[in-house]
Amino acid sequence: IEFKATELSGILFYETTTLLDSVEGASFGFRLRTNPRELKKIPFENLENFELMNLNAYSYGEGTFDCEGDGVIAMPNLQRLFQKTGMQLIHDQNATCDAEGRYNYFKLMYGYKTEIKEVGPRCYEIIIEGNDYKCEILPATEKLMVEIFVKYRDL
Repeated sequence: IEFKATELSGILFYETTTLLDSVEGASFGFRLRTNPRELKKIPFENLENFELMNLNAYSYGEGTFDCEGDGVIAMPNLQRLFQKTGMQLIHDQNATCDAEGRYNYFKLMYGYKTEIKEVGPRCYEIIIEGNDYKCEILPATEKLMVEIFVKYRDL
């Protein structure tokens, strides 16, 4: 994926527009706030087995994930990418891993290191380094966005 650095209102973004929208048939892309080179350093366990699914659910572990306002940026950005690729991303605090792997499930939780871990069939923990006052929700969700974009592009 090629990204172009662009500054808007004093904020540095990295943006790409290289795929066709599955719904509208027009080009689309997304903006990241994290340098894509830094995202390569975030581990995604068993990435080679990660599959795109039409239905995807997520929930939050302990914590609010406001992240000094970054939480309200991260989740809508992730939601928009799922929508543009023709997949659903549903927030459901009661969702859990599906033993039969009929959908992807993502649980966002705090930890000591930002990473994405596979914990069951199509079941992932998005570990966000930090706490309620400082956290890396943008790098964690943007890592997932890039990997979804790559898988979608390669279909």
